[in-house]
Amino acid sequence: MSATTEFPRPVAIPEAVANGPLRRTVEATEAEREALARRFGLEALDDLRATFDLVEVDGGAAVTGEVTADVVQACVISLEPVRAHIRANVDVVFLPEVPQVESDADEEATDGDLPERLPDDGIVDLGELAAQYMALALDPYPRHPDAVLPGSTAAGEAPAGPFAALAALKPKPGDHR
Repeated sequence: MSATTEFPRPVAIPEAVANGPLRRTVEATEAEREALARRFGLEALDDLRATFDLVEVDGGAAVTGEVTADVVQACVISLEPVRAHIRANVDVVFLPEVPQVESDADEEATDGDLPERLPDDGIVDLGELAAQYMALALDPYPRHPDAVLPGSTAAGEAPAGPFAALAALKPKPGDHR
């Protein structure tokens, strides 16, 4: 487990699931959300929480659950704030020994669902897992609904720019020039 995570919620897997399935809920504090917002380039991270179910599997654990977050990102066009609610499903298996993938064909045969290696100390950071799944669910190109690309026109406006005059010369359907 990395000692530098912004949202540490370590769980010792072997001990945690030794007596049966375990449910864990984690929620980021305000300071943790601010640090994660900086890390992921967000304007704000208003909420981050996750619920995980851990079940013993071959000396490791299957971890399933859901991550939810309320984020504010900058619009890629106008830089205006874009609010979003994120919901991401988690389904990962941590095993002490992970089979080696020898070729691309072997990797394709597994459908990309290879287990993660359980760290030697047996500790999995559920906070970091939640943060990573949140990051994967972020919109890579957030766009404010009112944002207009430079050089394009809003609905109902006449086109502008160097090609607008040429567009006016183009024959319209039913035009007999």
